[in-house]
Amino acid sequence: MEQAARSVRIVRFGVYEIDIHEGEVRKSGRRVTLQDQPFQVLALLLANPGKLVTREELQGQIWPADTFVDFDLGLNTAIKKIRAALGDSADNPRFIETVPKHGYRFIYPVERVEPAAVVEQHEAAGSVLIGESPPPPAQVAVRRYRWWPALAVAVVLTVSALVAFRIVSQRNEARRKADSLIESVAVLPFETASSGPEEEAFANGMTEELITQLAQLGWPGVAARAAVLPYKGRAQSASLIGVALNVDAIVVGTVTREGSQIRITAHLIQVSPEKERWTGKYRKDAANILALQSEVAADITAGIRATLTKKRLAKSTDETQNAAALESALRGQGFMRAYDMPDQYDKAEAAFREAIAADPSYASAYAGLGLACWKKYKKTSDSRWEQCAQQACQDSLHFGPLRAAPHICLATLESGTGQYNQAIEEFSGALQFDPLNTDAHIGRGRSYELSSRAVEAEKDYSQAIASDPNDWRGYALLAGLYKNHERYPEAVKQYELSKDRRPDNSEPLFSLGAVYLELGQYDKAIVTLNKAVDLHPTFGAYQNLGTWLLYERNFEPAIDKFQTGVKIAPEEYIGYGNLARAYLYADRPQPARENYERAIDLAKKKLRVNREDPDANLMLAVYLVMLGRKDEADPYLDRALFLRPDAGETFFWAAVVRLRQGNRARSLEWLRKAHAVKYSPAEIGHAPEFYELRNDPEFKSITAKAEVPAEARHRP
Repeated sequence: MEQAARSVRIVRFGVYEIDIHEGEVRKSGRRVTLQDQPFQVLALLLANPGKLVTREELQGQIWPADTFVDFDLGLNTAIKKIRAALGDSADNPRFIETVPKHGYRFIYPVERVEPAAVVEQHEAAGSVLIGESPPPPAQVAVRRYRWWPALAVAVVLTVSALVAFRIVSQRNEARRKADSLIESVAVLPFETASSGPEEEAFANGMTEELITQLAQLGWPGVAARAAVLPYKGRAQSASLIGVALNVDAIVVGTVTREGSQIRITAHLIQVSPEKERWTGKYRKDAANILALQSEVAADITAGIRATLTKKRLAKSTDETQNAAALESALRGQGFMRAYDMPDQYDKAEAAFREAIAADPSYASAYAGLGLACWKKYKKTSDSRWEQCAQQACQDSLHFGPLRAAPHICLATLESGTGQYNQAIEEFSGALQFDPLNTDAHIGRGRSYELSSRAVEAEKDYSQAIASDPNDWRGYALLAGLYKNHERYPEAVKQYELSKDRRPDNSEPLFSLGAVYLELGQYDKAIVTLNKAVDLHPTFGAYQNLGTWLLYERNFEPAIDKFQTGVKIAPEEYIGYGNLARAYLYADRPQPARENYERAIDLAKKKLRVNREDPDANLMLAVYLVMLGRKDEADPYLDRALFLRPDAGETFFWAAVVRLRQGNRARSLEWLRKAHAVKYSPAEIGHAPEFYELRNDPEFKSITAKAEVPAEARHRP
């Protein structure tokens, strides 16, 4: 760092100019007093603009080991004097930013002036450097005449240097791209040498098995089979297919039958620039086709994994150099980012624990473990996983306090428990260490949004998109923000962009369908929701589609969707609750009662694990009141309101409970609160629980932008 500071004579920022050699600070040409030690601190910060300079680095550079002073007091005093000299503020810094407990960063743009440039500038102005005697007038005149040839030479040298720099930069960039890391892969349908049905079936099975094994690996991300099927038999370059599928590489292969043997060739081809990264060739006996498919797919997966892990380790700036630890952590990250993979968080947890076993001081692995445990806690409400998450995040911070991952881990837990201000501060801390971290921008944006700071949320979501234009999450969250603020055309655009980034992800399609419902485009909405179900026929998918069919009073199709959902997840109380709801408004009270009873049993089972589960408390209150057990509902509703006092969904269902209890005024009061926090007017207007309010003037004002059904069904 000292060398960087000494190689530059003058440093400028704003109206300030720092002469490193002379130890002077000038403001608009006038000298500003600053003592020696604070000046050294300032010079060290200026030598590393935009970078964190830790307290330890400052101590080692400026306070020698044999200096018997209170370092903390000395550094704090020096920073105060620098800020006083520059007119800066610790609370609203313009120049020097404090990174709590770690150090400082100079955040204002800096212009460095090399010594030769300083001489030229002073000579051109007819001035001299401090400490030099002014030359006699004749000498000055001679210098002016000789200045032009020197300038011509300087220009030629400068242009030559720029051209050389450009050539070298382009070569370095080409080399960098040539060895770029592969984060996502698409396995194209394997081709066959003949059109025989057996060979074709084997090739299709080979493709599916390879996709499955790569997906189970967890990293890199693997395009879904539905996304790659259209490319079967199409003669296109890897670069065109890769761009269309939004992946970094593609796997292509051929299958050829030769008597009793099958020959298989597979290639891993990088998309940009197009380059073959790995090739595998196999010749196997065809006696057991299924076992052969699995065996070869495992071999190919192992070959790809080994190649990519080696490349990743060679280029990694992570804190581990243990190949096994890195590979396990990358698998864990892949599982965390997978869309709706069965047991993905169990697999992620196991992978991160493997990484920690290989490298017990691997901070990012502890952070990953913390986030996996937190996901499991949110899914199961089992307090053991909450404790696991908290401990892992703390361990991560212990081993990597100057990395972004530990702070993201802690911030995620704080945001998940409603501590939005603390979460925003922690996410901001992560961004100080990694300003382009997409997860930190997304997390902070979500915390801003949940604390009703939409402008800041929009900025963070937009920054997340700018940091990683291929990450679908930024677009989806920005779309959701626009949807909640009734900016529907912008929401549609962002959901479309999100869907384009991840064609195999049904979440943007569901959200897009919800926007169409808000716009009153119901046919378009149902078509979009059906596409989402076809793409990913999951429990959540059927619940979403069934709910909107219910709202459109298509009761029998809604019942069918909810029944399918219950078969997929027979232990989820919400599935039985939704099925009971559909039966109720379809005038089928007996199955409605049976399913409400089942939903109550499962919700209470959840509460035996975690009494503080807000969703289970809330829906238990709803199920009880729908069965006429009105007094029993109150304690659960009160607890839900206490646990989640600012959520629109809580207000919506509180309105249902109060209306069912016969308290119309309180029901409308809760609907006003739901509307105030941007809960969907379309959902309020279409919910069959509120049919009896449809002619109420206040209800009409709340649902003004939603087309409330003209006719109310009979409600038991």
